[in-house]
Formats: sequence, structure tokens, C-alpha cells
Amino acid sequence: DFFGRKVEYGFLAVALGMGCIFLLSVPMGMAAWDEQIHFRKAYDQSFLTQAEWTEAATTLAELKGPSVSHYRSWEEKQDWQAYYNALHDYDHPVSTTTHSPLIQYNALGYLPQSLMLMIGRLLGGSFTLCFYLGRMGNLLMYAFVCFWAIRKSKVFKRTMSLVLAMPTTLFLACSYTYDPSV
Repeated sequence: DFFGRKVEYGFLAVALGMGCIFLLSVPMGMAAWDEQIHFRKAYDQSFLTQAEWTEAATTLAELKGPSVSHYRSWEEKQDWQAYYNALHDYDHPVSTTTHSPLIQYNALGYLPQSLMLMIGRLLGGSFTLCFYLGRMGNLLMYAFVCFWAIRKSKVFKRTMSLVLAMPTTLFLACSYTYDPSV
């Protein structure tokens, strides 16, 4: 009854629930379209002026790690996560890049991912935790913007919520990409 009257809350529950399932089940290997490019930009932006590229971040950004098809079980996923965590050492970065602390207009779409990557790093999280937090930043931004869009809509709230909760759309919201921001 509640979700029938407040469609936006139903959407939020579905989007966050399905999004968390996507976050937990989609491997760290680049699964979405051009995800390595978007990860590279979000990771670089998560450092204010000088990005420290560890071997783990470089491996993902350059598609040198395992492809999605390498994960066949939960144990294998944990093994690959341990592998990436072992490659991640800020004391010995592979390379560094410097950039302006100002965010360019075409990079605003990476802001939710970059902020979550930065928060994970500042809290001392592992590389895999930071990676998934970056994806979660995209999901949270998407879910709350869509929540408010449905809430403010005067007509077609149910139709809008169904379109916004489509699996491909939620999958992209749980990936490194700027499509949900756009």
C-alpha cells in the first residue's frame, strides 16, 4: 500500500537492492562498456593534484588483469581480489600523474565515483574496497537523482520508475561510467 502511493520509495528500494546485488556479483574486471577508461579518469580525479598509480590501479586501467570470464566461483573472486590488494602499494607507485585540482566540465560525471574512491582511500580501505566504493558512488547518485525525479514528476511516475529500474540501466549505474550522470 505504501509503495503504491509513494512510487519513488519503491524505486529507491528496488534500485538500491538490485544495485547492491550487481555490486557484489559483478567482478572487478572491467565488465561494462569502456569501464577501464572511466575507471582511469575517476581514479585520477580522486587525487586532488597528483595521482599515485599503483600496480593494481594500472592493471585495471590498462586491461592487464583478468577478464570477466575468469571468475567462476566466489572463491576465485576472492583470490583475484587478494591479488589486486597485494599489487596495491602507495609507498611504491608505478607512476604518478599531476593535474589541476579544478574539475573540468567534462569530468563532472566522475565526481560521485571519485569522491567515494577518495573516501575509501582516506579511511585506509583495501584496493578492492575502494574500487567497489567508487562503483557505489555512481549507484547512490543515480538512485537519489532518479528518486527525486520520480517524486517531482506530476504524471507517469510508475512508468518512469519502471524505465529507470531496468536491469541494463541499473547495471550501468553500478559501473565506472558517466552515463548515469549524463
